[in-house]
Amino acid sequence: MVKILVAPAEFSFRAGNYHVTYNLVKRIKARFCILAGRIHESAKRELKNQEIHELNTSLLLYPLKILIHGRKFVKRYDIIHHMSPFAIGKDFNLLALATDDKPFVIGPIEIPHKFFEDEFEFLRIPVFAKLFKDSRVRQKLSMETLERCDIAVAVNNQTKKILTNFVDKDKIEVIPIGVNTETFGYNPIPHNHDILSVGVHIKRKGFEYLIEALSIVIRELPNVRLHLTSIGPRTEHLKKLVRKLNLNKNVIFWGRVDDKKLLELYKICRIFVHPSLSEGFCHTTLEAMSTGRPVVSTKTVGSEMVEHGKTGLIVPPADSEALAEAILKLLSDYDLAYKMGKRAREVVEKRYDWNIVAKRYYNNIYLKLINF
Repeated sequence: MVKILVAPAEFSFRAGNYHVTYNLVKRIKARFCILAGRIHESAKRELKNQEIHELNTSLLLYPLKILIHGRKFVKRYDIIHHMSPFAIGKDFNLLALATDDKPFVIGPIEIPHKFFEDEFEFLRIPVFAKLFKDSRVRQKLSMETLERCDIAVAVNNQTKKILTNFVDKDKIEVIPIGVNTETFGYNPIPHNHDILSVGVHIKRKGFEYLIEALSIVIRELPNVRLHLTSIGPRTEHLKKLVRKLNLNKNVIFWGRVDDKKLLELYKICRIFVHPSLSEGFCHTTLEAMSTGRPVVSTKTVGSEMVEHGKTGLIVPPADSEALAEAILKLLSDYDLAYKMGKRAREVVEKRYDWNIVAKRYYNNIYLKLINF
């Protein structure tokens, strides 16, 4: 049996739809040793047959703790896998740099999205926020980590294109982050004019452009409704904009919602809109596609999973008129929206189901490395 040292996993490691380590380890028949900063009890329970170590450290000291603790286990494992999402030029792995006799995998790797000041505020970790500023030492360690890897896993083709500047193209494997297609099951779109948009209320998510677009849509479809989940630094700003545009009856702010409520919202809405200004990879778009919803998305790196004209419509970022036009097209043509939603589900089942993603990690990476 293949033995993999996951060093590091996501800093806050829990059982859930978004967590890469949890979803891969749960589905791959291998022996794992997992190092993480904080480990939720749910993950410990569900992965009780695996070796899991909670480092109880700060995010700032996490890379150093991975080195210190990883050295205790590395000899007993076949492969080192940096499974925590890796941002080019930002993240690095001291354990891999100090160990040259073990195959080393990095992935998933995303292109870092743009950060606005309110996102730093939302993180509430001033020291951590400063780490996102340009740092020559951080960049150097990140480049050395990429050079050290035997396989780099890019979440999409745009990331692969960027990665070729730092890693031999023969070492790059494109494998997306997955979605649980059972949890986010298919439901035909309803006969209504309801829109769902999911995400923290920060500038980067572009919700003000969506609200402005709604003021255009309402001229043709006065019963249109926009459902917004979550909260954030810009929640009050968005509510003021809704009042200013007289959209109080058309916009519903749900606040934070649990998984059950989120699934209900996917079901009751006809389309999903993601108006982001910058995105590396979009989990919520995959969830929407998995439930059979056509997507209106801005053109970012993270929108690559949306096929324009087939599973949704792609528009320029920060363009309310383009958003309105795309929304009207899908809300005014039920058959078109239905076909796009059905096609979206088929694409997810074929490419993005966590079971398929896990199989690709096992066959294309782990088996490949131990059979060199």
